[in-house]
Amino acid sequence: MNNDDDLIKSIYLFIKEFANPQLNDDCIIFAKQNNISLPNSDYCIFDIVDLIQHGKPVELYDGYSETVTIKDRSELNVKIDFYSSLRAGGAGMSAFTRAVNINLVSRSYLACKFLEPFGLSLIGSTSPVDTTIVRENNYLSRYSLTVSLLTTREFTVNFEFFDKVQKVIKNVDVLKELF
Repeated sequence: MNNDDDLIKSIYLFIKEFANPQLNDDCIIFAKQNNISLPNSDYCIFDIVDLIQHGKPVELYDGYSETVTIKDRSELNVKIDFYSSLRAGGAGMSAFTRAVNINLVSRSYLACKFLEPFGLSLIGSTSPVDTTIVRENNYLSRYSLTVSLLTTREFTVNFEFFDKVQKVIKNVDVLKELF
């Protein structure tokens, strides 16, 4: 996965598909968006919280095109917060239900097949945690979990190669007499 927009879109579509009861399109929000109003209904905010590199990168040299491609496998941890309010008179449990459903599907073959076209694999997720927000006159139910994805990052740069080497050998192990 080399495109940030594709990564955000794939996470958005994953949440849209598997967070049931289903959320409206404008209620699934990427956390890095600035100056947006939060919906009055249930909503979800997701963010990429860290990247963990696994192993060493692989470098592929192409002498014909004079490029170097560097690839590595990285784990992306995506924090997903589901919010539901008691304002509508309900129990406020839809945040819990969505988080549990994402957790369940994150441990299944179905999620792996869904993310495969985006170049992502699924490692799993944490258990949902109640992170409810209590304000002066408002109780906002929030359940949070972290989904771990595996991706291959790739970066290609131009790099001039050489095809001839001149060898000069010096014997540095010989002691010279000082007298």
